[in-house]
Amino acid sequence: MVALKNTALNMMAIGAMAAVANADQSLEKRYTSSSSGSLVKGGCYYSVPNVGLFTTRMTYSWDNAFTLAATGVGVVQDLVSSLYTVGAGNSPLPRRFDLVNIGVSLLDPSITLTVPGGQTKGPISSAQITTAYDDILYGSVRTVAKISSVPGTTHGFSFYANDTQEIDFAFLTTSSGVAHLTNEQVSADSPATSYQVSAPSDATSAYHEYRVDWLPGKAMFYIDSKLVQTITGNVPTSPGFWLWNNWSNGNAWAQGPPAKDNVLKIRSIDGYFNRTSVLQTYAATPFGCNI
Repeated sequence: MVALKNTALNMMAIGAMAAVANADQSLEKRYTSSSSGSLVKGGCYYSVPNVGLFTTRMTYSWDNAFTLAATGVGVVQDLVSSLYTVGAGNSPLPRRFDLVNIGVSLLDPSITLTVPGGQTKGPISSAQITTAYDDILYGSVRTVAKISSVPGTTHGFSFYANDTQEIDFAFLTTSSGVAHLTNEQVSADSPATSYQVSAPSDATSAYHEYRVDWLPGKAMFYIDSKLVQTITGNVPTSPGFWLWNNWSNGNAWAQGPPAKDNVLKIRSIDGYFNRTSVLQTYAATPFGCNI
């Protein structure tokens, strides 16, 4: 998978969006270093309990129908839509990520990533958004989402640098009762590190939080704040970006294409990152600050 991004496009959907930045929550405490300078937003760091300190926070919520209806086309600085085609390779069909498949739901407030139903020829029109930056080196990311009940696609909440530097939190909508947690193999002779855990019993009818903490030497996976898997093999060490997608190419993994519209709904994304372009000086004694 070569994940090209349309970095010039910050308007994610032809629809209404709202970006809500959380000011103070119990989740994180902010720190600053006297030598941090202007490269760190507000001169502060974000401390995620039992995880670590991060230079960058990205947080968006799409949970208010009135705001979604009133805002019009929203500009989301940290996220961009994807617009490119992935060849079929060994799969039956190619797939294409299209802007038109990114929208909003007012009845069930969320942004939507849709694979339209009834497609029989490739490329299969799909949907993907990514972070606007590709210099993430470690992070903690929470996605509140509702999985589609329509069989035939893959939902992915993933870190990606290349095919050997990838972390996946994935759902196959043909068998949505299982979450697939993977650090992709860093080389052909590396042992596979892919695990299956039970998804929430109501994953297709209710919103749940799916979280990945990527740290040196390990990736930890959570569902609704409960640690469900730690993977210490094939841990990425290269910077890359985070992505959220819904796709099908008719292969044995994704299956499909879906007979009906398959819609992944995302209600919020909350991410903490260390980025290689952002100065990190929190090794100095930090002290609290307010933003």
